[in-house]
Amino acid sequence: EKPISESNSVKVENISFGGVAEGVLPAKGTLQIVKHIEGDENKFIPGVSFKLFTETGQQIGDSYTTNQDGIVEAPNLAPGNYYVQEISAPNYVEFDSQAKIPFTIKTDATNGIKLMVPNKLKATSVAGTKTWEGDKVNDRPKTIKVDLLQNGKVIATKEVMAANDWKYEFGKLPAVDNAGKAYTYEVKERPVSGYQSKVNGYDITNIKIHEVTEVEEQGEEESIEELEAPINPETPKVTEEPKELEKP
Repeated sequence: EKPISESNSVKVENISFGGVAEGVLPAKGTLQIVKHIEGDENKFIPGVSFKLFTETGQQIGDSYTTNQDGIVEAPNLAPGNYYVQEISAPNYVEFDSQAKIPFTIKTDATNGIKLMVPNKLKATSVAGTKTWEGDKVNDRPKTIKVDLLQNGKVIATKEVMAANDWKYEFGKLPAVDNAGKAYTYEVKERPVSGYQSKVNGYDITNIKIHEVTEVEEQGEEESIEELEAPINPETPKVTEEPKELEKP
């Protein structure tokens, strides 16, 4: 039988009374810590450091740091009660340096202890305000929809309305992926008829589009033929006086 107990979301596994571990658990007297992303035990976290103490607070060894597979071991522990404390972790995960994770090495155990210790990815939020320009209150729709994009892909949509002062917020967003690379977030408004949308950071401004009215000038209209006809100045008339005949 394989007893499992939970302590502060940490899964503790050991095998007592001759049970078969099938290679899952460490050797007798050994503590194995496996660090993983919360919610996914197959996404491991390297570079997490711990200190190990007896239940009376005596430190054992120096510090223990997880390898590339998120694993670190402390061998040759005598039977008794212990606890570990996390002292450092990569900057893309949250951890509590004050939290104590207890475990027990039993005298009659045939295998060691495996601690599955999760860490939450650091969270962030996106908040913004909708602003209206060049319109009247009655021109505006009752609600609008704002999409949240993570690395260019829509992952959430909020319905925004005047009752909330046209404000919106997307909370509890992972700041980074499982590899520690930061996500890029942006907002985009669903099209609103009669308005042009502009985004500045996470704020959105809707500018009213006004129709242009053509005003005809008063006056006589000239035909195309008249406009295209060449302008010929009037030729002045020259009147010649008759010459007198010479007398013979």
